[in-house]
Amino acid sequence: MKLLLDTHLLLWAAGEPDRLTPAALAEIEDPENELLF
Repeated sequence: MKLLLDTHLLLWAAGEPDRLTPAALAEIEDPENELLF
């Protein structure tokens, strides 16, 4: 799946992952997904 990340999501994933839901973090960390910025 392709995921389009906005700036807030990218910064939270990198610096404050506890601000993301477990489901969102799992999708971002899944190597099968393609991250688009």
